[in-house]
Amino acid sequence: MHGPTERDGSGWAHSEVAQPSRGSRPLVWAWRGTLVVLLLSVVWAAYRIVLGDNFHAVVPEAYYRSAQLDAARYGRLIEKYGIRTMVNLRGPAPDRAWYHAEKAVCKQKGVQHHDVIFSAFQLPAPEELKKLVRVLQESPRPILMHCKRGADRTGLAAGIVVLLQPEGTLEAARKQLSWQFAHVPIGRLAELRKFFDLYEAYLRCTDQEHSREVFIGWVEEHYRPGHQWALIEPLAVPAQLPADRPLPARFRVTNASLAPWRMRRGPNAGVHLRYYLLHEGAPESELYSDGAGFFERTVWPGEALELTLALPATRRPGRYRLRVDMVDGQRGPFALVGSPMFETTVEVVEPKEAAKERGRGH
Repeated sequence: MHGPTERDGSGWAHSEVAQPSRGSRPLVWAWRGTLVVLLLSVVWAAYRIVLGDNFHAVVPEAYYRSAQLDAARYGRLIEKYGIRTMVNLRGPAPDRAWYHAEKAVCKQKGVQHHDVIFSAFQLPAPEELKKLVRVLQESPRPILMHCKRGADRTGLAAGIVVLLQPEGTLEAARKQLSWQFAHVPIGRLAELRKFFDLYEAYLRCTDQEHSREVFIGWVEEHYRPGHQWALIEPLAVPAQLPADRPLPARFRVTNASLAPWRMRRGPNAGVHLRYYLLHEGAPESELYSDGAGFFERTVWPGEALELTLALPATRRPGRYRLRVDMVDGQRGPFALVGSPMFETTVEVVEPKEAAKERGRGH
């Protein structure tokens, strides 16, 4: 309700706003107090997730998730929750102090310790995914899983835990990889969410409902990390290379994934074939690398094409390791997610003229 209207000298009308009565003031203060409590709760939750331990139960008394913690904090969690297995999703890191401290506290407390290699920016390699599923099923519980922040890799692992439960659903699994656990799906961090999309697409294509058994079968037999899976067959690869001129090497590459490849002209976009040539025993700085397939084309699942690489004139005789892999310009080599690369040894030989000249000198 507005109060009586008054006019000032300018002719504008002003309304007096009714002030809250004395009786309504406690209600206003109650609302303000509630808002303050809610704000403090949000701030505390954000601190606990982003700057704290990000510790949560995925399945109470069976599976837990957290960020990377120090040995003392791990010791307290092991004692409090009876942890019997720890899964490190960052992979082995023998040159890092945190890794040695973590293994030491596990040994001291009689806790099994397993290393699984997951990436925050890539879908997991099939063998690492199978390893995680085996550890989650066969290791003594309760199990504690962690990566660095407990948000991305740990969120995906927690979603996998949900799908392994008798009553687990895709909807519940996706929630483990969400903002509630500090996962922010922006840029490359959104890649991990595709894992659940791939599984859902498999269920749709095979006309199946999710179950623990169906999910395990998909992991063991059908999972591929998006489009990054290839079959690379050598057609004509020289065993010897002259040191003074390049030679071609031909390959047949087949899209062995369930998604199309988008090939592009630029080296930093799309999919292409790339070689890496390294002198055995030489530093990594002496690495030769180049590619093929820099053109506009879509390669569909099951489709194959032939590509020719120009192996370089190295000017240094000796034995070299030749590795050939498909590469995504934005996500890196397919081998990072487990796709098999082609690898062999080639011999770089002196040109005959140079060898003769050197012989005369002796």
